[in-house]
Amino acid sequence: MKYLLLAPAVILCVIFTLWPMAEVVSMSMQKMHILGDTFVGLKNYARLLTDRAFLQSLLNSLWYTALAIPMQIGLALVITMSATGLSKRWQDTTRFVFFIPTMAAGIIIASVWEWIFHRDGPVNWLMGTKFDFFTQSITAIPAISIVNAVSGIGAMVIMLLASTLTVNRELYDAARIDGATDRQIKWRIVLPIIMPMVWICVLLTAIGAPQVIEYVIALAPYQHSATVAFNIYTEAFILGRYGPAAAKAMILLVWMVALAWGKTRITREA
Repeated sequence: MKYLLLAPAVILCVIFTLWPMAEVVSMSMQKMHILGDTFVGLKNYARLLTDRAFLQSLLNSLWYTALAIPMQIGLALVITMSATGLSKRWQDTTRFVFFIPTMAAGIIIASVWEWIFHRDGPVNWLMGTKFDFFTQSITAIPAISIVNAVSGIGAMVIMLLASTLTVNRELYDAARIDGATDRQIKWRIVLPIIMPMVWICVLLTAIGAPQVIEYVIALAPYQHSATVAFNIYTEAFILGRYGPAAAKAMILLVWMVALAWGKTRITREA
């Protein structure tokens, strides 16, 4: 009976996960053209070592990750600690307000930020310049990282606020009796207790950063600001090179699995 109950989940997993994954592995070892597919083994993987666009996207993804973690987690922690101790109504309001950008389509969010960073937009108006932020990597990557951090902060706030609810209320009372201020309670008592959840948020951010694609497409669809996901999209659907694109997808999969494994270890320890 237990196997019968598991059957629907297993069937769906095979159809929508294992089978597509097997197809990608197969495509990554083929050269696909109009006359048919030719098996090339690991040549597609070997060519990635000299693919400057892909190597650039790997480096860019590391930069996106390095910027996204302090931006997203830092802002989420400040918001969470500010909301800690408020009434349930205000905490629910905080969750709702900061989760709105997460529910909106990425292209819509990107169009708003495109106006903000435009040559005649608010940022340049405040700076008194006419700077184009998306024409070079040194400014395009931080700008896109800001967009990604702000739009995805809602989920982090919800997770961190939920973790603060697990803190024993008696600790607050004991700390106040000892003369601790609200600021000290939040940052020296609550924060260490919720650190396992903070590390999970860090790993989720690290997993998501290389997969940012809609903001790159909308704001700076160029090699100097491409993530690995955008490079795969360009390789497959713009250039029509499905074999190399599949090989790149497998590299990204290994990267994500390694990070997910780390997330699982932290979750178990928590």
